Amino acid sequence: MKIFAGFVILISLGYCLISCHSQVVFPDSALGLGLKAHTCTEAWIEIQIGNNDKTSNIYLKKNGQIIKTINIGQSDSVIYFDDLLPNTSYRFDAFTYVDGKELNSNPLIFTTLDTTSHNLIWQTFTVGEHSRSVLNDAAVIDENNIWAVGEIYTNDSLGSPDFEMYNALNWNGSSWEMYKIPYTYQGSDYYPIQSVCAFNANDIWFGGNGIIHWNGTEFKPVTIPNGIWGPYQINKIWGSSNNDLYVAGGKGSIAYFNGNSWSKIESGTTSNLIDIRGTQDGKTIWICGVNNDHGVSTLLKIKNSISQIIFEGSSNTRNNGYYVGPISSLWCDNDYRVFLMNWSGICLQRNSDKLFLEKQIAAFSSMGLRIDGSSYNNVFTCGQGLLGHWNGISFKEYQELSTPQRILMSVNTKSDIMCSVGLDYNGPVYSNAVIIIGRK
Repeated sequence: MKIFAGFVILISLGYCLISCHSQVVFPDSALGLGLKAHTCTEAWIEIQIGNNDKTSNIYLKKNGQIIKTINIGQSDSVIYFDDLLPNTSYRFDAFTYVDGKELNSNPLIFTTLDTTSHNLIWQTFTVGEHSRSVLNDAAVIDENNIWAVGEIYTNDSLGSPDFEMYNALNWNGSSWEMYKIPYTYQGSDYYPIQSVCAFNANDIWFGGNGIIHWNGTEFKPVTIPNGIWGPYQINKIWGSSNNDLYVAGGKGSIAYFNGNSWSKIESGTTSNLIDIRGTQDGKTIWICGVNNDHGVSTLLKIKNSISQIIFEGSSNTRNNGYYVGPISSLWCDNDYRVFLMNWSGICLQRNSDKLFLEKQIAAFSSMGLRIDGSSYNNVFTCGQGLLGHWNGISFKEYQELSTPQRILMSVNTKSDIMCSVGLDYNGPVYSNAVIIIGRK
């Protein structure tokens, strides 16, 4: 029998936990059988065998009991567990036999995350006095610094409609201050802002008809060079830092900023790209989009600056029994799965090169438009008559915050505070912008 050199069992679990990353190996490193874990309440156990003996069994134990006998065959294997409990300690071990000798791994011990509370304290604000006031996006820096962007119309000092819009609001902990942020240095071109991405109080990026950067001193227009971005609206900005920044928008447009220069990422699609999210280290980026009538949905993954189409097809497609739908938003925080949201609910999608909806964790009573979270057990959704929270085990909709005319366009959360923004529809040409802040 061949020696099992470099044999690794990788346990990557779908929900981020207390023991976020640990590794154990056999005392005899030449034999090299070990366990590696990203602890969560779901587990993906990946067996990586390299060029070693592919015929012997591996025995996997949970809390001292053998739960799986794995004959790995001729390729790597992935085993999925969905029966782990929140706030519970687990021990995983593995062993095999080499030349008749039992080879045991060191134990891997972790505690799963607890669920978070659905109970929040709410504040609701409305702004706008005429025309179609709406807020498109929000960014929470802390409880005393929140930005909301869109287009707000107010009356002038004489009570007459002022048609020069405000396009940003800033919460200082007690009140909202309104801003008219120009897209040019001349200060005369005011357009709606579609997206805001804040790294800290002095590093905030705004996007819509162009890009504006707040550096703590001034709102500075940023030019993406010709050939990298066309005459398309910027729909979403996201980055792991200000030197790892992605911009997505109309006609499949994607631009990347490394802190010094811009580059174009070919998407391979003409769908309107509407949301971006990446892992915390920025190594894997997910982008979703739809065509103009929402009949076609697109899911992209970017790795090493190369975009790959994971899915592009009819929104009526079913995958693993689940409805793909018009993909409206997505969220992730690690390299193992992404929350994929459509109008009707949330499914978990594997981080793979193929569409595979593992399971649905939420079904909506209304249309879902945006998702965001701070961890697997603290994820918020919003939409048409919808504001909801996933706590790691269950999903709750806050019906008391829903009205028939309310559409929440976006949501952002950080730790124990969230902010959702949108509009209250009051007629064909009039709406108030609405802001909802929730605190735990």
